Amino acid sequence: MTRGRVTVHPEYRQFLGELYPAIDVLHERWVDDPLVLSCAGGSGAFDCALSVSAIDLGDRARDRVSDYLLIPGDRPKGPVDDDPADRSKPRTGGAGSAARLIEQAKQIMRAHIEEPVSVPAIAATLGVHQRTLERAFRAAGMGTPLGHFLDLRLGRTQELLTQTTLPMLEVALACGFGSAANFSRVFKRRFGLTLTRHRQRGKVAFEVRFMSEGED
Repeated sequence: MTRGRVTVHPEYRQFLGELYPAIDVLHERWVDDPLVLSCAGGSGAFDCALSVSAIDLGDRARDRVSDYLLIPGDRPKGPVDDDPADRSKPRTGGAGSAARLIEQAKQIMRAHIEEPVSVPAIAATLGVHQRTLERAFRAAGMGTPLGHFLDLRLGRTQELLTQTTLPMLEVALACGFGSAANFSRVFKRRFGLTLTRHRQRGKVAFEVRFMSEGED
């Protein structure tokens, strides 16, 4: 997929977002997108199946299936990681607070380029709910926190590729990618160039700029 909305088990959410940055990875039990049905786990799959049953066969059929399986037949999609304890955490309010929240989140991201932390962990560190952080980023026209974090990491890879001679694997590890293969896929999907080609083009541009600055 290169577009659309999906959900996935929380353990794989960040990886999926990195691999397919154009996809909107939601934090719901299941998602009914025109392109694909997706579930965030076993219970989400049951909920999705029951919902589809209601659409195709009616509420009565859904209720009979839910009674047989001993699970509720009308559970909302809901966020997968909606922890009631989060409701007691402080919320941000106003443009100034949102701007501070975004800047604090970016500071955490920049400090964890090599060992990325999850968006839920960033939100927890800042004492807000994950959805609060995501709303702040979207309202500022910055996309999602996950997408912005990936952009920061990829920006760092560009610097290392063009300004150092580090092997590709070391560049990948320095920017939080677990393998050179995954790094290569994400990079090419984002920039449309292979790592080698980008290094060649970027290194020439960097050397020309460096020489010009030296002449000044």
